[in-house]
Amino acid sequence: MLTIVLLILAVLVGGFFAIRYISLVHALRHTRDELALIRRDLSQNQMLHLPLPNPELAALLNDLNGLLSDIQHERQNYAKRERAFQQQIEAISHDLRTPLTVILGYLKLFRQNQHAQLAADPELAETVAVLEQKAETMSTLVGQFYDYSRLA
Repeated sequence: MLTIVLLILAVLVGGFFAIRYISLVHALRHTRDELALIRRDLSQNQMLHLPLPNPELAALLNDLNGLLSDIQHERQNYAKRERAFQQQIEAISHDLRTPLTVILGYLKLFRQNQHAQLAADPELAETVAVLEQKAETMSTLVGQFYDYSRLA
């Protein structure tokens, strides 16, 4: 009789641990599947869910959810810094474009008003031509810089 009771007790204990093991394996597979879905699109604010009560698994999922939350906050901070950086680039390129336009305008006006003096002094004409060329090049670069910032 004692052996039957011990045998039944052993079967019950073994059954309990087998069911517990199977449920933990199922929970880990479920968690792995959730992680795979989250990994495909980290831009979403997703969290892992506990499919069955287990303190160790709950602690692990809490740690993983904390990491996911940190990743989401870092992505938001990065996006905010990137927007601020793009706005600074736009402001800088605008601030550079304005004086360059003025410089080019005055150089053209100077060339028109001092046509006779430029014809008489080839060195002065060459200097003004170089100034215009460099200012045009810089204006083109600032324009490209501005366009890049708008596209990015």
